[in-house]
Amino acid sequence: MKIIKGIHRYIMLRCIWLYIAKLTIRVVKDPFKVFQILTKMEIARRKYKGNYKLIKLAKVDNRYYWDINIPGYPSIATKSYLEASISRIQPDLIDKNKLSTVIWALTNKCHYNCIHCSEWNTKDSNDALSLNDLKKILNEVQKLGVSQIQFSGGEPLNRIGDIMELLSSARPSTDFWLLTSGCNFTSENAKLLKNAGLTGISISLDHFDPDSHNKYRGSLDAYKWVEEAALNAHREGLVICLAICPTELFISTQNLMNYALLAKKLKASFIRIIEPVAIGHYENKKVELNKFQIKILEDFYLQMNYSAEYIDFPIVSYPGYYQRRIGCFGAGEGYLFIDQEGDLHSCPFCRNSEKMNVVNTPFETQLRLLKERGCQRFKKSVY
Repeated sequence: MKIIKGIHRYIMLRCIWLYIAKLTIRVVKDPFKVFQILTKMEIARRKYKGNYKLIKLAKVDNRYYWDINIPGYPSIATKSYLEASISRIQPDLIDKNKLSTVIWALTNKCHYNCIHCSEWNTKDSNDALSLNDLKKILNEVQKLGVSQIQFSGGEPLNRIGDIMELLSSARPSTDFWLLTSGCNFTSENAKLLKNAGLTGISISLDHFDPDSHNKYRGSLDAYKWVEEAALNAHREGLVICLAICPTELFISTQNLMNYALLAKKLKASFIRIIEPVAIGHYENKKVELNKFQIKILEDFYLQMNYSAEYIDFPIVSYPGYYQRRIGCFGAGEGYLFIDQEGDLHSCPFCRNSEKMNVVNTPFETQLRLLKERGCQRFKKSVY
């Protein structure tokens, strides 16, 4: 991983924007409407990020990344993502599905007993879907033009053989990520997954202190596996993200800075902040953050991404920041969640009570129903 800044950043951003403009012209054709779309993209960006300007990119394996939910440039997946973005802004101009990202739980089996586990109520249940079922879902998702799939769990590495089959049979129009604890992400597994087509790995790290992380996970080896997974991912040229679900006891400016320093040391390109939600192991517990804790997280997000003082640090992704400002991209608007039984949900934290299974029912039918239902926590995105 290398953080790109200065003149290199300036040149690459110009290349990316030129690519966006050319693609928009090729798709839309009408120069006036092209101008309208690019203007709306900029307005939406400002609603999300304010007047802040992107000051750094992450370069991994000859691709450039500025957001963990956007495929690296250049790639076929970049084109798919941008076409979906154009459709989201101007749906009457392009016949393209708006869905960009699918978070997909392949299993609920896991070695750990995490205090914030969202799958606690079904943890270690038998895998409901066969490899053929998984391949069917993958085919349907890719037919929709989805540009990024994030394999989750449980611990998805418990089905590494099936992941290898999925990666090997997939079309090259999608970036694939692994959302993992790092457990068993050995040097051999990292090499196999990279060669099969894996793009990146998001490793859950609950604390910069090894003993505290181990306590969160209920395992004495949890922190060791995080370090080993990051090292193996870096060796193979995989994008690295460290994901944290911060508790009220963790949130302080100093703790967040210590976490960022560790992420930098582990060669992470991204840090992802996921706010705690009262589901799974947190069900019926008061875990939602107050406005003061949110302010600390938002200040950290802004400093890491837009302050020259932190130019060499990983890029921070914080969904809660934009959800409070422009709404939610979940519920099929931009992304959705597929659980280990093949049911669609708004996201991993907003689950539908009714079955919306895509194994025996057309995917697009269930997707339409999911969009109609919408997100339960946030308003629909204005993007």
